[in-house]
Amino acid sequence: MLHRAGATLQIIFYMYREKIFDRLVARTEERDGKFYIHEGVYPKMVIDFEALQEFPTAMFTDPKDKQTVLAFLAGEDASAWMLDMVKYFVKG
Repeated sequence: MLHRAGATLQIIFYMYREKIFDRLVARTEERDGKFYIHEGVYPKMVIDFEALQEFPTAMFTDPKDKQTVLAFLAGEDASAWMLDMVKYFVKG
């Protein structure tokens, strides 16, 4: 049961991140066994919602690379907004 809950929560996390993505990814590359994410230049923002960016789905052929970018710098956010959902899934 715990494995199924974790797998479902992970899917929800990636779906949510894709909808509220806040990074301007210019390109990615793998070099020396490491995955690099190059961010573009952000325009001046007036309101917080302007930080949201369309996720560059076409840039990724490997699902693991897509997941890496979606999770990039999202750990603290995920802990905060998924806490209630995690409690619900493991309550059973």
